Amino acid sequence: MTGKGYTSKLKIFFAEKPEGPWEPHPDNPVKTDVRSSRSAGTPFIHEGVLYRPAMDYSEKLQGRIIINRVERLTTDDFAEVPVRELQPYAGSPWPDKIHTLTAMGDHTLIDGCKEVCVLSDFRLLIYNLKLMINKLF
Repeated sequence: MTGKGYTSKLKIFFAEKPEGPWEPHPDNPVKTDVRSSRSAGTPFIHEGVLYRPAMDYSEKLQGRIIINRVERLTTDDFAEVPVRELQPYAGSPWPDKIHTLTAMGDHTLIDGCKEVCVLSDFRLLIYNLKLMINKLF
């Protein structure tokens, strides 16, 4: 994905202490993939394994989340593999997009979005019409 504000480059940094100094990973960017580079929330550990949620921009902006299992994370190596895809929940009031999955104590936060056509802005109207046409074909 190109354009202002969007990135498909994952960069990581490391430090001996949380206050730094922080060093860039020698392989930065460690990943360049519109399907799973941009973060979609806090990494989490499940059954002793580290996972990293990421936004998938391959079909539409922030349409779904990819859960990546981190295979290696060291000061000189990084590897992860996608293991799960989360789609927006069609039965909710926000059925069109999701882009955040994050831990909040004992709870998990997942956001949602509903696309709405706003007719007061001509540029936005054209953009929404193009989206609707693309969905038809």
